[in-house]
Amino acid sequence: MLFVLLFHEPSLISNKMTNEIDDIQAFIKQKNISCYGSMVSLLPDLIFQKDQGRVQIFSSEKTSDFISNKNIHIKQNWSVSDIRKQNANVCFLDKKAVKVLFAKFPSRTQYILVRFVPRISWFIAFPGLLRQLYVRRVSIGKILKLKTGKSFTRWLILKNNRVKSIYEHLLSSEIGIQGLLDYLRKEKVKYVVLRNYDALPNLSRADGDLDILVADEDEQKVKSFFLKYPGTIKVDIRFVSRKLSDTAYYTPHLKRKILETAIDGPTGSRIPAPKEAFLALAYHVVYDKGLSAGVPSRLPHLVANKFPDNDYAGTLAKLAKKLGLEVEITMEDLDEHLHREGWRPKTDTLANKMPENVWIQKRFFSDVDMQKPEIGLGVFILKEKALQANVADAILQEITRGGKFVILRTKKIAGEEQRLIADQLRSGFWTDGLLNLHEVNNFLPAMAVVILNLRLLHCSKANIKNIMPDDKIKDLKSKIRMKFDKEKTSLVHSTDTTSEGWEYVDVCFPDQASEIEKEINAVRDNLKLSLLGITKLHLTHVLYRRKRYKGALRRYVVDWIMS
Repeated sequence: MLFVLLFHEPSLISNKMTNEIDDIQAFIKQKNISCYGSMVSLLPDLIFQKDQGRVQIFSSEKTSDFISNKNIHIKQNWSVSDIRKQNANVCFLDKKAVKVLFAKFPSRTQYILVRFVPRISWFIAFPGLLRQLYVRRVSIGKILKLKTGKSFTRWLILKNNRVKSIYEHLLSSEIGIQGLLDYLRKEKVKYVVLRNYDALPNLSRADGDLDILVADEDEQKVKSFFLKYPGTIKVDIRFVSRKLSDTAYYTPHLKRKILETAIDGPTGSRIPAPKEAFLALAYHVVYDKGLSAGVPSRLPHLVANKFPDNDYAGTLAKLAKKLGLEVEITMEDLDEHLHREGWRPKTDTLANKMPENVWIQKRFFSDVDMQKPEIGLGVFILKEKALQANVADAILQEITRGGKFVILRTKKIAGEEQRLIADQLRSGFWTDGLLNLHEVNNFLPAMAVVILNLRLLHCSKANIKNIMPDDKIKDLKSKIRMKFDKEKTSLVHSTDTTSEGWEYVDVCFPDQASEIEKEINAVRDNLKLSLLGITKLHLTHVLYRRKRYKGALRRYVVDWIMS
């Protein structure tokens, strides 16, 4: 049934794509490839004949002795969920790896080739694939027949119509890492090699990459060098004021701190100072890598990866010893140390990182004691362009329209405080892909507005236990954006929960939290609650909690299927 539908349902097949992929084999030969689930002997011959790009094969096979191509690397330890994070140009999926199409589509991959053989994993993946086709995220191309040993294998081609930017650059092996370092020093580029610099000018492992952070003003110098010397060595480049993926790596003010304190390293490189080296690596491990980094957690039912790509725990232990730090190398102790040093991300940033990091979810969003009681507090941020367009007053009127929200106070933000607040909130990024510095400045925070969601405040007064945030503030934000936004980057931003709201209050209204709390209590004291009203609040909250639990159950089922 599945295969008949794919072959005979013309609406699922993109004619445009069929024309685009006539030279797909040439594309595969030139680009970076990842292969998941298939036995090495069942992979197409052209993968092993590549002389450009890199190949990573994730297979359960024990031997790879017959592979002589130095650009091909085999890993035996992987999970289906890992596939979503990979960023190769082409991804081959076979056996259990096909299940990733059910819910965790590889968002950074341009083409996904799925082994066209009837399997149970195909039937699991099919509903997710139909959903991706319905929203036009993917297009289906023809079945590609590729020579494999003395036979052939068939692969269904999927094109990702919303492929996200891949922030890696590929460097010529003839120039090499040393050539790159020499160029950066000669051109006085302000940069730092973020980690794994002890082995320079070699990479820490054969299939590894080089992570560097570059100042905004030197972006074009670096990009021009890679355009001039393309190759196969992968270099991940981060810029201070650019967010090149959904979730920021480090916030801009942390990036600037790393650059400003950098010291000389091996073979003429620039590396983080000892303190920043420890903090930056701990941040990367705890908030970006999560349990996949192999650092143990004390939280129940969480098991760290036994086969991490690098010995993060060992490296952190060595760095801590050099600094004389008495920090136990666990996820929780590292997080507490980062918090004391001012490196822990704000709640909104943690929420953005949570989908890819189960430890963050368990640590910050499962324990009620670690969150502020939900009372409907929110903070809206109006950006500079909203004030320039003279729509700030209209936005404030929209917030209070209908009587569901009240405004407690507002504050204009300007000068040095504007940059200070911008750095600390929303991961430090206030635009969506804008590169022009003048345009970026137009979207910095210019007004903070403290609001109250009266329904949740009513719930608080009615002593409803375990109040959960609802979607009213999100709905209000969407309504304002639809009415006032004229371009891709929005004029407004807002918090979603009371915990986030208090963090924004601390940043935007320093030393005023106690006064705002008194104002909230005064509003709550004046609320009138009838018996019928209290009953409706309880009923609505039960229904909303049911909706939340339903979502949690759905995530559990997805994780179980992906395992």
